[in-house]
Amino acid sequence: MNENVLSAPFPQSGGAGRSENEMPFVPGPCVFGLPCGCGQGSGDWIFLRPGGVFALLQTRFGPLRIPGGENKRMEHTKLASTRWLESQNALTKGVAVLFGSLLLTAGSYITVPMVPVPMTMQTFAVMVIGALFGWRLGGLTVACWLLQGALGLPVFAPGAAGGIARFFGPTGGYLLSFPLAAMMTGWLVSRGWDGSRFIKGFAAMLAGNLFVLAFGGLWLAALIGLEKGMALGVTPFIAGAVTKSVLGAAVLLAVSARRFDRR
Repeated sequence: MNENVLSAPFPQSGGAGRSENEMPFVPGPCVFGLPCGCGQGSGDWIFLRPGGVFALLQTRFGPLRIPGGENKRMEHTKLASTRWLESQNALTKGVAVLFGSLLLTAGSYITVPMVPVPMTMQTFAVMVIGALFGWRLGGLTVACWLLQGALGLPVFAPGAAGGIARFFGPTGGYLLSFPLAAMMTGWLVSRGWDGSRFIKGFAAMLAGNLFVLAFGGLWLAALIGLEKGMALGVTPFIAGAVTKSVLGAAVLLAVSARRFDRR
């Protein structure tokens, strides 16, 4: 677009000064005080609609830059795995949900016995699935896994009772928080906390883990009291949450490094 066109006054619908080769200006609604419509001058068309405000700013002041880095796309970044899954058909997504359920079940069987809440690798699997699958499919995958457990399938920690009653016991709050934590982690990753920098990937993973601890701890506190709930359901698991966040960030770092190598 010719920059001189934007510095010239908008053509009017009539009057002297407009050549017979110029099209009349077609007025439209105003956006931020700028008239929207189209007109022709010096052989260039002007299109100014609500989405065209960015084009106007870039033409007048140069390319828009996001603070803190080089030129990036305005849309939020996504991991290659998320973009790939979003482009697949329902059958492929169903296979991904099944694979995620198996990963969550495997994480459940890696356990450190503790009372009343055992320590497992469930939250590690939850956050990784949310990050790699995206917040929508990640949350759906975890919800489907919980449904399997509610139906009595042995997908939770070994020796743990299945069925719907599981969701009303001491660990019910942790289980119910899993889909939300996966969605939170996936949402943060889609906003750039994707492991391209380790500290950002770690923060995204830790946010999901702390959400699980907070939700599950409050649930447990409602059953056995606040002091005991925090002492038994939150404090012993903080170190584990940090460790699993480091592992999750390492996974994101590896995935992000592979993505950037392909560019």
